[in-house]
Amino acid sequence: GVLVVGLTVGVTYGADLVAPEETGAAPATTVDLVPATTPLVCAGPTQLVATDAATDPGFDPAPVGTTSLVTGAVLPPTTIADPVLRTLDEGTVGAPVAAGAGASVFGAAVASGTAVWSVPASDGSVHTAATASSVTAAGDLRGLAATGCQAPAIDHWLVAGGTEVGSSTRLVVQNPSRTPATVEIEVFGPAGRIDLAGPAVLPVPAGGTTTTLLEGVAAGQRRVAVHLRASGALVATYLQVSALDGVRPLGVDLVGAGAEPSTRQVLAGVVTPGSAVGDDGPVVRLLAPELATTARLAIYGPAGRVLLPGADDATLDAGVVTDVSLAGLPAGSYDVLVESDAPVV
Repeated sequence: GVLVVGLTVGVTYGADLVAPEETGAAPATTVDLVPATTPLVCAGPTQLVATDAATDPGFDPAPVGTTSLVTGAVLPPTTIADPVLRTLDEGTVGAPVAAGAGASVFGAAVASGTAVWSVPASDGSVHTAATASSVTAAGDLRGLAATGCQAPAIDHWLVAGGTEVGSSTRLVVQNPSRTPATVEIEVFGPAGRIDLAGPAVLPVPAGGTTTTLLEGVAAGQRRVAVHLRASGALVATYLQVSALDGVRPLGVDLVGAGAEPSTRQVLAGVVTPGSAVGDDGPVVRLLAPELATTARLAIYGPAGRVLLPGADDATLDAGVVTDVSLAGLPAGSYDVLVESDAPVV
């Protein structure tokens, strides 16, 4: 024991006497960084659920084709790199055409399929945005529909649509990555969360698209909201909403994912041709996913805040989709601020 203690003291004392080795500075390594390119996934052209009109050509639901366009902007215009527009399967759609020399706005026609818009950031940071639009002059999809192209994400909320007779809501999930994804779907209606009549988990292949008709899994709902979670890869998603009154088309919309649940939501560009109280008019659709709350609405026009009786607040039950009518607003464009104590979409 004495020997062990002596050796330990000797080693410890000797270590204090040995000068530490001097270390030199490590040489710096230079690495070339490739600017990241974030793709924006665009909604495809509007399309019918079925186009079989052989029984009665007089009521052809698609007598004409659909014209689809992707329009994008790049900022700052002094450092513009040529935008790239391709399909999910890496096919070429066509080079976007600039609106003019040195312009920051580009456009390209899209015949079919999902287009992916991206801008190589070859000269520092580049900010870009794009919109997909479809125009159909006749048939069941007659009208103009447009929505912004989206950066892929894991979590999406889509607050729009209905599945009553005469209405169709088509959920489209797009996977721009090289790995497959799995998405879990929740649908909410006027009576709360809906037990789906079909699968609630859907596969989305790499570089592919998965489509679900909500009227097939959640029929008879006057208004719906959809929550989608992805795993395995980031995805983009949108709704195609259309309606018929018998054989008369009532219009078509493309609806992209909105902001995640929050106690403060801002809805910009609510346009109305003007309507009387009690008539059909714009509505604000609200959902408190988890907790019951009261949503307070403030409407702003060009001259400031506009008071609209009956639209000041709305009582929201958890999981219940509620519409607040804005009928009675004079014709014009408005912004709506929604504030609540619990998160809403």
